[in-house]
Amino acid sequence: SLSGDLDVFGARVSTNGMAIDPQGVGLATGVGDQSFPNVIGFGSEYLLAWEEGRFPSPRPISAMRFSDPTTPSISRTTLTSNSFGDPTLAFNGTNALLVWESLASVDGTTLNFDGGVGNVGGRPIALGPSHEQQARAAFGADRFGVAWLDDRLVDGGAPSHLGVYFTRLDAAGNRLDVNPTLIAEHSATTGLDIAFDGQQFVLK
Repeated sequence: SLSGDLDVFGARVSTNGMAIDPQGVGLATGVGDQSFPNVIGFGSEYLLAWEEGRFPSPRPISAMRFSDPTTPSISRTTLTSNSFGDPTLAFNGTNALLVWESLASVDGTTLNFDGGVGNVGGRPIALGPSHEQQARAAFGADRFGVAWLDDRLVDGGAPSHLGVYFTRLDAAGNRLDVNPTLIAEHSATTGLDIAFDGQQFVLK
């Protein structure tokens, strides 16, 4: 923004690749930084989550539903005070799963279409002996899949060598696996992502 703070802007693009909002529209603006945005389709609307910079660290995650980039459908919902950012979203056709990085874990909660929050402070999805980060989520086969990077395997080697872990959650956001699955050991992966291809979860 002109004040020097970071804001979240968005624009629609038609199916033939034309910009509907060529100048962009301010979606999350105000005092302090709004950063690390993530957006998904939410039924016929959009759901946006971002990190709030108007509070001291650790910074909360906020979310807002839009019918279009200029029309919020629900007011801003501030969800947590233990966040260290990087929110990610997935939608199961009824509820969204919001996942973020906190001080000692990857946490998450469900959001319904009316703005209801399953757990305002979130609950741990990935809680290990070290640092869990860069979580990503997807939905398929009646469950959410969450993947993240984890340095629990680092033993004096390069700090960029992180393990990739994966776990499943039910539609209400409850963990289905007692222990996460190690997908890749001592990976130098950054830019982790996850999708569902109709039969299985795919990680890159």
